[in-house]
Amino acid sequence: MRTWLLTLRAELPLLRDLPDPEARPLPRIGVVLGRTVPGWVLRAATSLASGLLLLIATGRLAMDAGVAWTLVWICVAVIAVWPSPSMALVAVVASGLFLALDGHGPFDPVVLGLIPLGYASVRLGWWAQRVSWTARVEWAALARGLPRGLAFVGGTVAVGALVLPLAGQPLGPAVVAGGAALAVLAWLVFARRP
Repeated sequence: MRTWLLTLRAELPLLRDLPDPEARPLPRIGVVLGRTVPGWVLRAATSLASGLLLLIATGRLAMDAGVAWTLVWICVAVIAVWPSPSMALVAVVASGLFLALDGHGPFDPVVLGLIPLGYASVRLGWWAQRVSWTARVEWAALARGLPRGLAFVGGTVAVGALVLPLAGQPLGPAVVAGGAALAVLAWLVFARRP
């Protein structure tokens, strides 16, 4: 291809007079970075957060220890190799299903602790998917959008804590009101305004 382009350049008078880009040296660029985190740390953190999420959920279900540890290690290995928010969401959904099968159902108080862990695993999975093993990410870039996410997680935990006293006698309208409140809270936090 290069030979063909050189021949074309020699044949056409207009192209013959163009300057050669290789003859000019490129300018040196200096970059100042703040504190950074290596990419492999993000992969390890998302794998551990998702694995811990599944470990807590399988522990509440009273699943056989061998099966539970096998599920956790498969989750950690898959997310370490192919990190993505969708892989972390699979771990979140699986842990939610395990907790729903538990005797307490969705009104288990451990859910309030798993909400921030689920958010952290999905957010870390998003970053780990976009960063290679050897790349470095600034703390400032990692913190971007974090206040909105923390407000959403805090609001979700607050609504869950308000609904939790009804756990002894779960009422259908209270569960529907709690779900509607979470949907409104998510819309308020994530809605884009022009």
